[in-house]
Amino acid sequence: MRQKLLSLTGLCLTTMLLAGSGCPLIPSIEEKVVQLAAGASVILEFEADGIINDKGEKVVFDFGQELDLLDIIDDAGIDVEDVIEITLAGVSYRVTVPDPDPTRRIVDSSVTVGRLGDDPQAALVTAFSDDAGVAYDFRTAPLDAAGVAVVNSMLAEILADIQSNQNPTLAASATWSGRSEPASEDTDFTWELKVDITVVGEITVDAPE
Repeated sequence: MRQKLLSLTGLCLTTMLLAGSGCPLIPSIEEKVVQLAAGASVILEFEADGIINDKGEKVVFDFGQELDLLDIIDDAGIDVEDVIEITLAGVSYRVTVPDPDPTRRIVDSSVTVGRLGDDPQAALVTAFSDDAGVAYDFRTAPLDAAGVAVVNSMLAEILADIQSNQNPTLAASATWSGRSEPASEDTDFTWELKVDITVVGEITVDAPE
């Protein structure tokens, strides 16, 4: 190895003497701060059953605990104090247990959301209609700006708790209302709403100049 290194050094000196140029320098390494994004989700389950086909169901959940943000931030290699923001990335839905009637549908439905006890809640998903007689994977839900703002406000509160070393808990609720068709028979299906969020933070990396 030393013989090869000396040979390369001699070659470089020879080239420098002949061409009047220096040897290539090894690039130096410096630390740079870059932004990193990580994702998390909360899944809310709704059940539709019975002969009443005008549906309304409230789901209560702890937004801070359901997200498990401390583990997500740690797994991403981000220090808690370096988290810049946590925001809503999107909402989707799927039917997990289809209705016995393959023609069953969810019609003119909406989902409102807010802190537990908020009255009224803010509309998050609106004009929602789709199949309920078959199971399928997540599909993108149409969002309302009012509900997006409320969710982002709750996420900012959760982030403030985390960065002040408090337990990130926030009691919230989501309410589904709408219809199920056909109306002439009992309803029996289960569907889920998935709330995706994005965590953005800063990390320090070594990079060549």
